[in-house]
Amino acid sequence: ALAGRMGIVPGVLQNKVNSSNTSHHLTLREAMAMQEITGDVAMCATVSLGRPAGGGHGPVRRRPIAELVSGDSWGSAPDWAIDPPGTRFTQAGPPR
Repeated sequence: ALAGRMGIVPGVLQNKVNSSNTSHHLTLREAMAMQEITGDVAMCATVSLGRPAGGGHGPVRRRPIAELVSGDSWGSAPDWAIDPPGTRFTQAGPPR
């Protein structure tokens, strides 16, 4: 819905806000449009999280989700920040 209101194809907007994308990024005008439409600047400071579909994949190369995201304050993980049962992790990130 947001992409349509911005006049952008949804897949293009998704790619532009993907932090792993190295070639296509939001322009300042697009970022300002997102803020104007939503009335919220926090949207431009979010990170998309996901998990692989299906099974049979190896350990994930990240720390547990509860260590990566914060809810209402820094260091306070939201209730939804849980990994699926049986998730295995590799060593990732700086030393603790």
